[in-house]
Formats: sequence, C-alpha cells, structure tokens
Amino acid sequence: MHSILSLSLFLALPPFSFALPAPSSPPFDITWYVTSFEVLDGSATNTPSYASFTFVDPRPEYHFNISCFGFPSSGDSVFSPRMRRCGSAPDNVHVRITDGEVQFRRSWQSQSGEWLSGIATQGTYWNEGEGGNATSTAEGKLYTRTTDWAFPVTSIVG
Repeated sequence: MHSILSLSLFLALPPFSFALPAPSSPPFDITWYVTSFEVLDGSATNTPSYASFTFVDPRPEYHFNISCFGFPSSGDSVFSPRMRRCGSAPDNVHVRITDGEVQFRRSWQSQSGEWLSGIATQGTYWNEGEGGNATSTAEGKLYTRTTDWAFPVTSIVG
C-alpha cells in the first residue's frame, strides 16, 4: 500500500517540480586581441610553414602581450588539430590553427590565487581574390589579418 501511495504522489506532482535550474550566463567579459596575424602554409610546395602574430590580453590586472613565431616540421602544414605553445610558463598561451578556425587558450592566476584557463575561438573565413585575406604564392598559401582580431573568451575552467 505504501508503494502505491508513493507512486500516486509522484505522478500527481507537476513535471516542472523536477526541472533543473537554467544555466546562468558566464560571469566574465574577456576579449583577447591578435594583431599582425600571418600564416604561410607551405606543405604543398615543401616550403617551411610558419605562423606569426602578437597575442594581447588587455585586462589591466592580467595584462599580457607576446609575439609568437613558429615553424612546424619542414614540409608539414601549419594547420593542426592540436594546440601548440607560444611562449613559456607562466606565459601560458596555446594556439590551434586549422583552415576553418583559430583557437587560443590562455591560463592565468586569479587574484584569489586560483589558476584559470580561458578559451576563445574565431572562424577564419579565408577569402582569395581582390580584398581577400588568402594569397597563393610560389612558397605556398599566405593567410593574413591586417586589422586587430578580437577573440571573445567563451569558456573558462579552473
């Protein structure tokens, strides 16, 4: 009898009684900037590929500015599914460049002492031709961004 009463009570409760709270919006408003972005993918011509850019975190309490220049192995593409380090600890910035997006991960120590890592991703929208940001050269394909490129942080873990 007790189990029938429990089941009856359970079925009588409105369905929203068991709903989880809606996710809250992130408590952060962080945008990083990338300037002087240039990538040469020389994999098709066996030319050394490279990526070159300056990464800036403009927040006054966590200001960070680093110029990155890197080469993958000779003949390899600069595009990679994995993150690559730019700088050294604690200057912790990683980048992943694909033909469709650029993603940054930066770690910093909060004012309370907790280590946090933020992630920001932007689509590349490469476009060849007049006014485009991709050019075929004898060395390979050159991709550039001539203006500051904003990367709003969309995820933080800590």
